[in-house]
Amino acid sequence: MALVVEDGSGIANAESYASVSDADTYHSNMNATAWAAAATPAKEAALRAATVYIDGRYGARFPGWKRTKDQALLWPRSGAVDASGWSIESTGALAVPSPLKRAVAHLAATALTTTLAPDVDRGGRIKSKSINAGQGAVGVATEYESGAPIGTTYRTVDLLLAPLLGLVDSGGMRTVELVRA
Repeated sequence: MALVVEDGSGIANAESYASVSDADTYHSNMNATAWAAAATPAKEAALRAATVYIDGRYGARFPGWKRTKDQALLWPRSGAVDASGWSIESTGALAVPSPLKRAVAHLAATALTTTLAPDVDRGGRIKSKSINAGQGAVGVATEYESGAPIGTTYRTVDLLLAPLLGLVDSGGMRTVELVRA
């Protein structure tokens, strides 16, 4: 089944913010060859997974509100402004911001080879693991800090979405830029 890409009109069955062509261009510009080698159905599935992940992980922090109740994805939005205070409330293809398309394209490459949000045993709250070497098998152990987030943090996606989320990166510290209405 062909990938249904949000075009800014609030499509009820949209599956991705970025098309295969958008992602091909992004990865070509970044000289990421693994994406180019993938078949189109795999790319489409990866774009779907990246969109689901981004809507789920970042959606509560997107500015504004969904434009229509029937649209499948969280964009396009009304009342949305970027970190500089510029309106993102446009129509057509511009209603899906470029940083969002780039973030989906970027994350889709990871989705080709791994599950973005895998199920985690016991909530992923690992206190300790150890290295076990015995009988020809080696196991690696990891101990996480108290309060460490569960799962992988996709730093490039954070940076790509920062203008939409009102985040400013300053030497590794993220701060929320407050805007008075």
